[in-house]
Amino acid sequence: MLTYEEWMRKVDVIVEAKCGLPIGCLPDWLSRDTFEDGASPEEGAEVCLEEAGFYEYEEPELSDADVLASAGWGTDEDYGLYDEA
Repeated sequence: MLTYEEWMRKVDVIVEAKCGLPIGCLPDWLSRDTFEDGASPEEGAEVCLEEAGFYEYEEPELSDADVLASAGWGTDEDYGLYDEA
């Protein structure tokens, strides 16, 4: 069984891998309660990220065409690259 400190170190590694920031840079969350409820480090990381609002700002994956269109570029079809001969 992990101690609270060991559990928090594992949560911190998971959180930083997912969002690029250590838990010390995120808003406070009820980590001790989550630990005492028996959550795994992975579950703790999810609670931390949810409380920080990480998933509210997560952008959907875009295709290359979507990225080009959002930057004001047209599609290959707009430039006649797929015109039938």
